[in-house]
Amino acid sequence: MKSKCFLTKRIFREILVRVLFILLIMITTFGFVQIWWPYNPVRVDNFIIEKTILNQGESTYFQFQGEKFYNIPCHVSIELVNGENFAIMSYVSNNPKGTIFKKRSFIIPYHIPAGKYQLRWTGVYEMNPLNSVTKVAYSKFITILNKDLHGEKGDKGDKGSFTHF
Repeated sequence: MKSKCFLTKRIFREILVRVLFILLIMITTFGFVQIWWPYNPVRVDNFIIEKTILNQGESTYFQFQGEKFYNIPCHVSIELVNGENFAIMSYVSNNPKGTIFKKRSFIIPYHIPAGKYQLRWTGVYEMNPLNSVTKVAYSKFITILNKDLHGEKGDKGDKGSFTHF
């Protein structure tokens, strides 16, 4: 009777070890797939900007043509680049899967120096808790011109003095 019980415990232990080993292999494989799988959340075919010549303080919009493949939000930052990076705006977008992209408008800040720039769109997609994908798209070159405020350079001070509180 002892030998039957011993064989049963031994067989049970061997089955348990094999099941745990298979489970460990499955979890490891799933983890590697989640981390290293080559996700492609969006395809950008064209990066459209309304105007290519802008004054400081002027607003314009941009829009993508392409396709979004996953229904996940995107953390976006927009910059003007020409050797230096000037942050314009950031937002979170959750366009549905498909080919419809919303128009996004922005204003050229007054502190941006005149010159030629490209608009750089950087989107970060959190595919799962272990993996995020960063996509970058560049627009055509745009020219930013200095704009005189009300036809005069600088502030004449007619708004009153500034008081620190």
